[in-house]
Order: sequence, then structure tokens, then C-alpha cells
Amino acid sequence: SAYSDDVLQDPDKYRLVDQYIEDCLVRMTEYAAEKSVIFSYEQMYTPIQGMWTIKGCIERMKNVYRRAKSPMYITIDTAHSVGQSKFIKPTESQIYEMQKTENERMEYLPEAIQEMIISGKDPTQIYECLDKYDYWFTERADSDIYEWLSRLGCYSPIVHLQQTDGTFSQHKPFTAENNEKGIIEPKAVFEAISKSYTAPSMEGMPPKVKDIYLVFELFFSVTDSTKKIINDLKESISYWRQYLPRDGMTLDELI
Repeated sequence: SAYSDDVLQDPDKYRLVDQYIEDCLVRMTEYAAEKSVIFSYEQMYTPIQGMWTIKGCIERMKNVYRRAKSPMYITIDTAHSVGQSKFIKPTESQIYEMQKTENERMEYLPEAIQEMIISGKDPTQIYECLDKYDYWFTERADSDIYEWLSRLGCYSPIVHLQQTDGTFSQHKPFTAENNEKGIIEPKAVFEAISKSYTAPSMEGMPPKVKDIYLVFELFFSVTDSTKKIINDLKESISYWRQYLPRDGMTLDELI
């Protein structure tokens, strides 16, 4: 799904487009079910892309499951929670600070809100106006990959693995150099996913998945040599095999 900037700036247009996207996802889920295929939609980074907050993903999965009578799951990526921290809803005091000194934080607000801040409107009034742009904002948990895995890991039949320092999604391999600064640790990933299975099932959600496939999604520069790419892939595999010695292991065995 994708929402143009024009749509994001207008709550009424957003609601219409959002409903259309859900209608499409329902039809896709129904078609996948007819073909006996598990349908999973990837979690993303920003309001432009959609499916980017924990709450939003839960609501979408519930709605699609209710309407399609078949499950639509989510594909969690280990670095797709790096942008959400930029969209946390500002407080009244933060809005007041923006009025005194315009800062980068303003660039991540709706244009109408930016104009109100610049024109010196009352911070309380501005804060109240944020409610109609609820789809624009995140909670702190949305920027924590382990929160995603702890809440929704059991609804993610595929998990895309990439190393990240928590600030960028560069699809880095799991080499010693990247792992030193990286926040993605295999055992922590397994423990977080396990929490999602031990937690009570959420009403209205599809069944928890029985199998999860961990898949590398690693990108390389077009100028990287073939040797470097192969060596980085081998090192990534060796790193994960320390924690996942063989395919098909259960979470109980892994933690």
C-alpha cells in the first residue's frame, strides 16, 4: 500500500484511500486462500507506506481476517522500525519549543500543523488538531524491533533478517564489523518471538503461525566484488548457525 503526500495531508482523502487499500488486501487474501497460499504483507517505515505501526498492523489484520474469512499475516523486517521514532506525536511543550525555534522535528508533521506552529497559534489548540491526523503518528514501541517481535512475531510467517544499528535500514550482512554496532542478536530475536507465542491470543486476530522462516534480505553495492559478497554471505550464515544449528528447530530448543 502507498499513500501519496496529497492524501496524507487530507484526513478525508486518507480515509477513502485507506478503505480502498483494505478492500484490495481483502481480495488478495481471498485469492491467496483459494490457491492455498499464506499471504503476508511486509511491515514498513512511514505513514506513506502504511502497515508501519504495531497498532495499525493489528487492526488491519483483524479487519482483513474478519472480512476475508482467511488470514493475512505480516512480514517483520529487523530494520523496518528505524523511521517510526521521527513520527512520535509531539506534546504541547514540544510544540511550544518549535514555535520558539523551528527544528527538524517540524518537517515530520502535517503541513497544516506546521503552518499553525509558524503562525503562532496556541499550542493547546494545535495539539488538539493532531487528533484528526492520528494515522500520522506512532508510539515509542513502534521504533523497537523487539517490541514488534514480542507482540507480532507469532503472526509473521517470514522474518527478514538484516543487521542495523537502529538508525538506518541498510540491509547489512551479519559480519563481525557490522555486528559490533548492530542491535540484531539471534538469541534476542528468538526470545522476543517466543514471548508472542506465550502471550494470550488477541481477540479477532488470525491463528498464530506454526512455522516461521528466517530469510536474509542483504543488499550489496554494485561495486562490491563477487568475492566480498560471497564471503559476507558465508559469514552471515556462520553467525546465525551458532544460534540456529539446524533448520526446523523449535523456539523451546533455541532459547
